[in-house]
Amino acid sequence: MGLSATISLSVPALPQNDVWFANSQAWTNYWANIDGTVTITPAATSVYTEVPFIATLYNAVQLNVDGTLYPPLVGVDMFNGLVNRVEALNTAFIKLRTDLYAGGLISTP
Repeated sequence: MGLSATISLSVPALPQNDVWFANSQAWTNYWANIDGTVTITPAATSVYTEVPFIATLYNAVQLNVDGTLYPPLVGVDMFNGLVNRVEALNTAFIKLRTDLYAGGLISTP
């Protein structure tokens, strides 16, 4: 399926009982300033729904070994929250590519 568009030309009326196009230059001049309107039908896509990540709800563990603080360790809840966000982004990206392919905007889904 290709991208669909509607093209409308605004062509002026030709005078009655007159020579319309005496030569090719007259034909060219007639079409030189013709206005047109193109209406492109957009491809159907879906809206991305973000999976929330609320950092304040997740507890990271801070290690202190002999007075040296190490970078925080990610807890299971925080890790699972990040995994859920990445999975939601991946699913939305696959859906977007499928919609763009169905709309004729890309050649490979």
